[in-house]
Amino acid sequence: MNAFSLVHLAGDQQIGAKVATNDMDLLIFFRDPLTAQPHEPDISALMRLCDVYQIPLVTNLGGAEVMVRALDAGFFDWRNLQ
Repeated sequence: MNAFSLVHLAGDQQIGAKVATNDMDLLIFFRDPLTAQPHEPDISALMRLCDVYQIPLVTNLGGAEVMVRALDAGFFDWRNLQ
């Protein structure tokens, strides 16, 4: 598990670099869906990058719980098939 800088402090670039180099199995990215953010384009680009590299991405607590349980149960072995 890693923590990164805030998006507006280049955290999205740090995460994106890990995604692009296949150093990330899962991304849990909490955000406030009810408040417009000035860095929304950066968040959208990060979400697209996860789609391109097939990195599971969740943005809320419910999804995070499911993904952490799946990781604990070993359901991410499919990433090793490449």
